[in-house]
Amino acid sequence: MGRNEIRLRRQKPSSGNLARYRNYAKLMARHERNQRWQRTLRALIYVVVVVVLMILMILFYLVKNLENMQKNKAKEPNAVQVKTPDKEV
Repeated sequence: MGRNEIRLRRQKPSSGNLARYRNYAKLMARHERNQRWQRTLRALIYVVVVVVLMILMILFYLVKNLENMQKNKAKEPNAVQVKTPDKEV
C-alpha cells in the first residue's frame, strides 16, 4: 500500500472519527481552558524565575557589602596610635 493510500485510509470518515466532532463546542471550550492553563503556568514560571534572579542579585550585593566592611575593619586599627617626635636634649 502506497503512502497516499494510507493517508486516504486514515482520513476516511468512520464512527470513531465522527464522534470526536459531534460536540465541537465542548471540545473547543476544553481547548480554551487548556490554553488558558498553559498561559497561566508559563507566566507563573517566568515570575518565579525573575524572583529567584532578584533574590540572587540581592544576596550577591549583601555579600559584597559584607566583604567590603570586613576589609575596612581589618585595615583600621582598633587603637589610635599617636606618634610623637623624639627629641633628645
